[in-house]
Amino acid sequence: MKKIIFSLRIVKENEMPTTNKNNTNGKSFPSGSGTSQKHLQALFVIPNNKIEIGGIQTSVKLAEDLRFSGINVKIVSIVEDPSAVNNDLFLNKEGLNEIQSIKILIVCGAESVNLSNELYKKFNSKRILLMQGPDHYFTPDWENSKNFVSAIRNFELVVTISNFLTDLAKQIGARNTKCVPLGFDDNIFKFNESNRVRQIVIPCRSNIEKGLKILLPQIPELRKKGWRVVGFGDLENPNTAEVFDKFYGRIDKLKIYEIFIESKILLDPSFMEGLGLIPLEAAASGVVPIISKRHSYDGLFNNGLIPFIEIDDFQIPEKVLSAIEKAEKLNPEKISKTVQDLNWAKGSSNFVKVINQLLTNSLEI
Repeated sequence: MKKIIFSLRIVKENEMPTTNKNNTNGKSFPSGSGTSQKHLQALFVIPNNKIEIGGIQTSVKLAEDLRFSGINVKIVSIVEDPSAVNNDLFLNKEGLNEIQSIKILIVCGAESVNLSNELYKKFNSKRILLMQGPDHYFTPDWENSKNFVSAIRNFELVVTISNFLTDLAKQIGARNTKCVPLGFDDNIFKFNESNRVRQIVIPCRSNIEKGLKILLPQIPELRKKGWRVVGFGDLENPNTAEVFDKFYGRIDKLKIYEIFIESKILLDPSFMEGLGLIPLEAAASGVVPIISKRHSYDGLFNNGLIPFIEIDDFQIPEKVLSAIEKAEKLNPEKISKTVQDLNWAKGSSNFVKVINQLLTNSLEI
């Protein structure tokens, strides 16, 4: 397999670039407050470089926002996939060997803990675990699961994306926690008054905890009742795409929004989420989410009430059909307004603030 080589320019001390516009969606990024590329203020350690995947995408977006704020930041991935989209924030393993200091390690995912421990021993960096989900429950490798629990207990700070994860981290033994919900991109997902067809959207993930297998056998019955049912994402067996009116596969956020603004209802049977971004994106766009009962949204809405319809058991078709009937009576614009505070800009700004406080030693940990 050909190994991907990420471009890394080592900057001489008397040669400081002003901006970088590579893969930044038109943004102009400061180069890191005059800091040499050999001396990083922050390094993200992530499982792989497939930046279209949810948690990986979130980490890369945060790194881009840190760079935009003036922080000298890079990313290193455990697995380097040659087919992945190149991004100039990434260091390959050889580039990592050129680094002389790292102030903060931001660790994402159970698979990333081992490398972060090695870097910690070398650079004596502060360590943040960016906890986007309960990885220790579902990682297939027992050693990775143990490493993740150890990171929760021993890292200087655990940054979670929901109160549910904060409570879980504290129960495991986290020393310090910060809850920074990272919500939907309100530059993309907006309420739209467009005429919507009688359409249900189902986000598809192959992980067992996402519950798709429970819902797939019910789709033909929904179609018989006059619903058009579409899906996007991943299927464990590609042949199951035949139960949908249309299955889109992996698509970008803009395409997801296009689907949302012509749809009425989202069915999300996932019973375990760190936060649950897709229902937030759907609600912001005017789609009524029907979700399984879980704790990932607890305490995040101003009135304390979750503005979605919850089902305690997606296995029972009658409960799904009853929830759909209720969803049709709800005001989608009101639901959209309820979720507006959980947007990406606010969450990312809070995350950047935490990193700056750590860099200036103004955050007590």
